[in-house]
Amino acid sequence: MESEIFKIKTQFETDLAEAKQTGYFDGVYLKYFSKTRGIVTELMKTLPNLSAEEKRNLGPQLNQLQDELKTAIEKAKSQYTQTQIDDPRIDLTLPQQPKKSGMLHPTTQVIREMNKFFRYYGYSVAEGPEIETAEYNFRRLNLPENHPATDLQDSLFVEEPNILLRTHTSSVETRVL
Repeated sequence: MESEIFKIKTQFETDLAEAKQTGYFDGVYLKYFSKTRGIVTELMKTLPNLSAEEKRNLGPQLNQLQDELKTAIEKAKSQYTQTQIDDPRIDLTLPQQPKKSGMLHPTTQVIREMNKFFRYYGYSVAEGPEIETAEYNFRRLNLPENHPATDLQDSLFVEEPNILLRTHTSSVETRVL
């Protein structure tokens, strides 16, 4: 068991040296002290299976190992943070970038999701003018002059008799085709 403690200490030193370079101290902590798969935690779980004499010898050693490793991690973490703060290339007096506030309207979000869906499956999304001529809105779709859709009650004409607000999306299709 003492040889395992020595192996753990040497492995910990290499892991801590790597963490000092990358700043990933949480990974080192979890590797050794995770409640389910930590290396030191696994050793602590074997204590109840040992005899009373072995517990008296190994218990204090494991506690000391645990304390040493945790203090080493905390010390290295604070040193790493301090070196980040003391870096002369970082100007701490600069104001932070403002956080983005606001969102897109839910309808706009849904429209964009639908467009993305259809584009993924090979469709194209086209946009056209909202003020349309009667030619594109009715005639090119084979709606005759006296069709009920051309009545003043069903269509909002901007300039009589030729310019109106688009009554359906098919007029954009006629422009694309």
